[in-house]
Amino acid sequence: MNIKIILYSIFILIVLSSCLIQKGYFANPPNVNCFENENEKNLKLSQGLNHFETQSNIAINKNIGISTCIYGGFKGQYGAEIAGIIYKKLNEKKYFETQIGYGYFNNKSMTNGYSNTMFTIASYNIKATYHKMFIQPTFFITTKSLNFGLTIKINAVYFDKYHSYYNYKDFPDEQDIVHERFSTTEFKNKWDFVYEPVITIQYKGIIYMQFSGIFSRNRYESLVYGKSYLYYKPTLTTNSAIINIDNRPQHATVLFTVGHEFKFKKKK
Repeated sequence: MNIKIILYSIFILIVLSSCLIQKGYFANPPNVNCFENENEKNLKLSQGLNHFETQSNIAINKNIGISTCIYGGFKGQYGAEIAGIIYKKLNEKKYFETQIGYGYFNNKSMTNGYSNTMFTIASYNIKATYHKMFIQPTFFITTKSLNFGLTIKINAVYFDKYHSYYNYKDFPDEQDIVHERFSTTEFKNKWDFVYEPVITIQYKGIIYMQFSGIFSRNRYESLVYGKSYLYYKPTLTTNSAIINIDNRPQHATVLFTVGHEFKFKKKK
């Protein structure tokens, strides 16, 4: 494959990933492996414009291993995961593993940006902490230069607390009127299930790419309020009124990740 095409694809995926608004549940790419021998250790590094991640895997023997992951966002988010690995190389072209683990995440962030047009400003304020237990079976098909993997990551998520506030302001129209709408979702001590099917493509010795979809059992409803006022006289604000019921998941729906993997044959 032409190296220019690879580099261009990486750039596009990083840009797309950085534009996603990662709500209360901060979806992170699964730490999957494709061990080639029983003395192997992997180190993976990935970064977007809004986060960085370090993943490590150690094969303890020919069927058991350990994986760890540390995640950090550039707006104060952080989290970590640890899991046990059961793996088996079925034949020269097929590999299977299952991980069972635990993770903790703390997400406190504020995002401001334009929405749809240059005349709408959107802001998001999120404060959420949660624990999760997960299982992620993975199946790989391997070739000389590429590995293709399919993962189904199933997360049982326990939110200690969840607070999400968003606000849209449509700047003046021809009548100099600002239209504003806002909504708050808040709860605590609540279980949820999040499902993440993931496709992984590994270019051996170079890079890896992951494409994730995120689905959850519940969609949380919240009331959407709206008000209008003159741009130059904000004191003449109309009373807030319920204009809609918002029904949305607590996470992004897709995720793209690009990183580099280092393989060590001896444990270090």
